[in-house]
Amino acid sequence: MIPSTGLTIGAGTDSLETPSSASAQRSGDGSVAGSLAVFTFPNRVVFGRGTRETLAAELTRLGITRPLVVTDAGLIASGLVADVAGPFYLKPEGPQILCSPADEVPSEPCDARPDEIDIARAIDVINTATTLDIRHVRSSWAGLRNFVADRSPVAGFDDRMEGFFWFVGQGGYGIQISPALARAGASLVRTGELPADLIDRGLDAASLSRERLAGATTLEGH
Repeated sequence: MIPSTGLTIGAGTDSLETPSSASAQRSGDGSVAGSLAVFTFPNRVVFGRGTRETLAAELTRLGITRPLVVTDAGLIASGLVADVAGPFYLKPEGPQILCSPADEVPSEPCDARPDEIDIARAIDVINTATTLDIRHVRSSWAGLRNFVADRSPVAGFDDRMEGFFWFVGQGGYGIQISPALARAGASLVRTGELPADLIDRGLDAASLSRERLAGATTLEGH
């Protein structure tokens, strides 16, 4: 049981909400009504923005020293490996490995160039966390990315300037979201609506709009 997690199940026009379990009765025709079968969660569930910061404490509480992280098939197929705390990511790039220290150094607009210290740090953290034993770098590059206050993308027409379309804030996880976000942006420009499959997955235009940031700090560049 999880006393801190709620679950709501709808039964026709009614719903049942409970902090630890939910009950539902199935009739002969397969419909759900009343309250019978109990859904029980054997493990503690922690979710929401910033929850990765609690991971170390959760592992300590459970006595786990070598955790196995299970993800979805799409991410497995991508070959992307990332540290849960964010110090680096890497993925296969042909016969080589593309890696990054995932650094965020504030910068004015410029022709960004890789810093030797950041390259050395990337090699060090990756070698410490893996058995790759990286010894040399074949090529290196740097780029500028930007974030907004809530560190989520912005895609949509500006509510104050007609015809101005925002498509910013991909810093942090642009590689992972770029296919879906590109489709979302293109659809919003052409039709004003998101693709149906993205809506079905829970995305809504308001969560991408600039209006959600009203009163927040300005765009940050890195």
